[in-house]
Parts: sequence; structure tokens; C-alpha cells
Amino acid sequence: RTHATLVLSFFKNVSEVLQSDAASRLSVQRRKALSAHLRDSCQELFKFLALVVASLFPGSPELDRAAVLLVTELSASVPVRAFLTADLDAFLRGKLSDVAVRAEVVQAFTEWLAKDVAKDLKEAPERMMQLITTICQLTGHCQASGSLGADDYEVHRSMAVLVRDFVECNKPSLEKRPELQALVYTAAVNFLRYPSICVQFEAASVVPQVLKAALPEPRKGTAKVEAAAPPAWLRIKEELMPLLFLSAFKRVPPTFDFFALPTGYVQAMEITSELDAEEDLPGVQSSIKGRLRETMAAMAHSPAAVLASLQFLHETLPRVFAAPQQDAAAFLGFDASLVMLECVVPNVKAASGPQAVEACGTLLGAVLRAPLPGAEHEGRRLEFLG
Repeated sequence: RTHATLVLSFFKNVSEVLQSDAASRLSVQRRKALSAHLRDSCQELFKFLALVVASLFPGSPELDRAAVLLVTELSASVPVRAFLTADLDAFLRGKLSDVAVRAEVVQAFTEWLAKDVAKDLKEAPERMMQLITTICQLTGHCQASGSLGADDYEVHRSMAVLVRDFVECNKPSLEKRPELQALVYTAAVNFLRYPSICVQFEAASVVPQVLKAALPEPRKGTAKVEAAAPPAWLRIKEELMPLLFLSAFKRVPPTFDFFALPTGYVQAMEITSELDAEEDLPGVQSSIKGRLRETMAAMAHSPAAVLASLQFLHETLPRVFAAPQQDAAAFLGFDASLVMLECVVPNVKAASGPQAVEACGTLLGAVLRAPLPGAEHEGRRLEFLG
């Protein structure tokens, strides 16, 4: 067992050195030769890994950790499809239940997918889609509760970063593959529901990229091209807009009643805010607003999408104005509503259609005519109109 651990650690260290500053001591040719050797011999190494971890010494914490770390480091030299050929995705999935190495497993998946995997998708499409499907499904298991601990929360945040990095590195593949758009969107929605400003920011960074791919700008030419209609999985009014509205709140009040929140949502948000105490949470909240603007701009090429976003606000705004305005929580709803309007209204153009233009005018009129209880509300309205 000790010798097996040393062997795995040796190859891990070799791969790690090749990515470090120490590698600069080697010539370029030597570095390339070592990387090529790791890539060419990886299947033999993976067979050895499977033998010692699964057959000879199953359940050994030291070997499991060494194996996960080796897989992580090799990802810089070995293509993802090589890991899948050796069924190492199944090995990693099995270790997600092990608290001792769960964070390292998520890091391994991140190293696999936080890079351009277009060639892997081309040469091993079924296995790659299985892997991506698994990762996106795992996001649904990232649940926060009143007993959420720091370790679990860190894993959940890392999963959100994984999805964001994958999308950032694979925009061309996302544009070409509607099935990939649907998977990534589902993961983003799961994280928009998560009671954490930082996790919601990662999700809000994914959504505009998905919408740009799913609702592309019509190509300019002599022939008139109809704008893309939202795909069936993109439920803007019923799902996306409520979640974006929730993320626009500076603080979710206990009296939030615009739609049902998961049990313990507000309490879990307080826990994650404490765990993120060293983060610039007001800055993150401001960055979320920027992502909301990008999301609405990505919808601008689809009149149906623009109209759906306006219909949500048309139904929500009267409820905001009907709330007891003396309640401090009511201002949070008022502010979040204006944040959403600030993001939506600039994207309503003549091409959005007469219904959208009329709905936009109605909403602006409602904001202008609404009786407000005090200077704080009035100041926010003037800021919005400015």
C-alpha cells in the first residue's frame, strides 16, 4: 500500500512540476517530451491506479487521496476523453460521498472542464455529454439548510465556479449544441435558487452566456430572418425572471411573499453571508446587477423573450406598490423591482413589437404615478428615472 501510494504521488509530482516555475529549468523540448510521455502512457498508469485502489486496497484513505490528486494534476497534460476511457469519471463520482476527499474531487472535475473541450466533445461525444450531464445533475444536490457547515458550503461554491468556468471556456461549443445549453441552464437555475449571494453571482454569470447561445442575434442580410423563439426549457416569465428578481434583493426579508421560497431559505442566507464575511458582499451584489443587465441584453434579440420579462414585471410591480410601504422590508422589494426595470427597459426597442413597447410604457407610467411613503422611496425613484 505504501509503495502504491508513493508511485501515484511520484507521477502526481512530476505532472505538478511540469506546470510550475521549476519547469523553466528544463528546455522547451524536454518539457514537451515529458508531457507527451505522460499523455501516451496514461492508460497504463490508469490501469495501475484501478488495480491498487479498486482491487488490492479498496477503501484506503491515503490511496484514494493520492489517486484523486494524481487525476487532478494529470488533467493539464491528458485530454478529458482519456480519463473517460479509463472510467475515472465513475471513480470520482464514487468518491464524492467521501467527505475527506470531496473538495479534491470537485477540483479534479474543475480541472477537467475548465478548459476548451471541443475536441473531446467531437471525438467522444456520448461520454462527454454523460460527464457534463452528471455534473449538471449534481448541482441539484447542492442544498443549503439551517445546519449548513463551512465545508459543505465550500463544495457548493466550488461546483458553481466549475459550471461558470466550463461555460466561459466553451462558448463556441455552447453556441453549437442546444442540448448543452439546456444542461448548463438547468445548473444555473439550481444555483440561482441557492441562498448565497456569492453562489448566485456565479449563476448570474452563466445565464447571459446561455441566452446569447440560445437566442442569437439574427444574421443581417437582404432576406428577413425571424428572431429565435425561446426554447421550451427557457421559462422566462415563470422561472428565470422570479429567480433574477430574488437575486436583485440587497437582503431577502423574512416577509418575502412574492413566491414561495424553500423552507429555511432566509436563515440559510444568513449563514452563507456569515461564511462569506471576508468577501465584499456589497460589491458582489453590485456585480450581480451587472450580470442582470447582460442577461436582459442577451434577450433583446427575441421579442418573445422581451415580452415575457415585461409580463413578469407587469404582474409583480402592483404587488410591490400594494405592500405596506412603512415596512422596511417593503423598500427592499421596491428597490429590487426598479433594478429589474433598469435592466429590462433599455432593451425594449421598436423591433420588440407593439405589445412590448406598450407594456414598457405602462410600467414606466406605474412607477411615475405610484404614491410613495417617504424620501427614501422618492430618492430611489428619481435615481431610476435618471
